[in-house]
Amino acid sequence: MKQSLLLITLFLIFSISAYAQYTGDVCTGGTASASTAYTYNVAANAFDDTYSPDNDDSRWGSNGADLENSPDWLKYDFGEGNEKVIIQYRFYTSNDIHYNPDDWIFQGSNNDADWDDLDTQTAQQTALNTWHTYNGFVNVTAYRYYRFWVTGSGTVPPSAVPNQFVDFEEVEMMEADGSLPVELTSLTAKQIGRDVIIKWTTESEIDHLGFIVERKISKAGEWTKIADYLTDSALAGQGNSTTSRHYTVTDQDVKEGSYTYRLSDVSIDGSVTINNSVDKYVTSLPNQTSLKSLYPNPFNPQTRITFDLQADSDLNLTIYNVNGQVVKTLVNEYRTAGTYNLDWNGSDNTGITVPSGTYFIVLKAGNTVKTQKVLMLR
Repeated sequence: MKQSLLLITLFLIFSISAYAQYTGDVCTGGTASASTAYTYNVAANAFDDTYSPDNDDSRWGSNGADLENSPDWLKYDFGEGNEKVIIQYRFYTSNDIHYNPDDWIFQGSNNDADWDDLDTQTAQQTALNTWHTYNGFVNVTAYRYYRFWVTGSGTVPPSAVPNQFVDFEEVEMMEADGSLPVELTSLTAKQIGRDVIIKWTTESEIDHLGFIVERKISKAGEWTKIADYLTDSALAGQGNSTTSRHYTVTDQDVKEGSYTYRLSDVSIDGSVTINNSVDKYVTSLPNQTSLKSLYPNPFNPQTRITFDLQADSDLNLTIYNVNGQVVKTLVNEYRTAGTYNLDWNGSDNTGITVPSGTYFIVLKAGNTVKTQKVLMLR
């Protein structure tokens, strides 16, 4: 039976994000490249020492030698005193022995005997010769040893019998950086009526207690807290999570002016990390509801309609002909206070261009009704 050669390369890359990244090449059945590599001698079922950055070829290990004794797990030893909190991983599948992992468990251990299951995957139907998507999981424990234990594999012809086989070409593990308990991917501020809506998204949270949101008026102003996790349960952190999460805070009845909002996160040990800030200029709102004169008027092919809403309201904006018949409904929905602009291109509700003539634009908002006359010339 054909034997395979297992090559393993370890790279240590420090990332500027909230992760440190550990990558290893585990090439089965391939040829050693010029890159630094741990070479797994299948026949001897052992690592040789042709190259080792630390002269320790025992950091990578598995439990199989060939197709009759296929390895079903692959492990890595970070070394005593160098334990890591791994929270994400992925792997690149090989194609030399035609086994693609479908079921596996990612495990951690500190004694190489008792293993904790950190992530269990089933029926993944992974493809050969490709990266599998990242798998994230909650983990707050620093382990010395990590291993992939394949519990079930699919086959690709001309394979004979499915087996539990570690057929990986490359492995990548990601470590949480304790100095960054929250990985923030977006922070925005948007005016809606008289309110400012602050939204943000986290990609992951580690030992996270909750958020604090602060505001200051102009660049020289003092920071004022407008919300925090102690008074608003929606701002409570997820503890430890690798799932994307969306948060929202509303700053109500904000007066016109320039504002800066900033976000801080609090870890379970009480330390506070100040994150990004976002600027927002809040405009004044109309003091009455009105429908302004259309321009151009007369028009062809389109005219601009501008209207003000003093308060949030259900709004209907409809065009009628001289017989009082509905020509086109432009707006029929709830709108927040503010100034709006929209264009009418002279078509009716069916998309047909209306004939020349006089038309009436009628705005209804609450108990207020406003009308403007417009002339279409063709």
